[in-house]
Amino acid sequence: MKKILVTGFEAFHGQSINPSQKIIENLVPNENLKTILLPVHFERAFKLLKNTFMAEQNVDALLMLGQALSRDSVQLERVALNWVKTNPMDQNSNLIQSGRIDLTGPDAYLNPWIEDEWLSELNQWGPTQISLSAGDYVCNYIYYQSIHQLTQNKIPTLFVHLPGMPEQFNSTQTSLGKPMSFEKQLAIVQKIVQKIIT
Repeated sequence: MKKILVTGFEAFHGQSINPSQKIIENLVPNENLKTILLPVHFERAFKLLKNTFMAEQNVDALLMLGQALSRDSVQLERVALNWVKTNPMDQNSNLIQSGRIDLTGPDAYLNPWIEDEWLSELNQWGPTQISLSAGDYVCNYIYYQSIHQLTQNKIPTLFVHLPGMPEQFNSTQTSLGKPMSFEKQLAIVQKIVQKIIT
């Protein structure tokens, strides 16, 4: 069976919870499934991910999870963009000048591993879409760097954005997306893991 590494992020920007953290805490690790919690910090997040990826021998797939409160669905990111913007600042109040992540790297990587046919099954568990923008924050940063420096798309490498959970919203947050229960998000991620490793 293939070995998969799944990452999530800590809570940030005043939130007490992050659905990606809660999901990796509820995935049962074994010799074929490893999880790691990343800080919302440009350099430290990728350094920790890179060190873990290199230390784990023969990783066959990399699945990265992150939170996007503005999204209405679970979104599989098709594109990793060679661009970064630190607005808002990361967890350590770091500002990186907006610009290319890697001056010599390609403008973007297109993910060849996502299959459109996945959506019909995943939508049975909850709203799921394919997205063409992973943003320009830490999520996109580690997505691009992971493909560029670690996998070169030779193994399944995927970033998935998760919507907020109901407990992260209040009645005044009308500009945010629609919340989705943790149970639905977990079920969708578990299905994605199955599809990646089979």
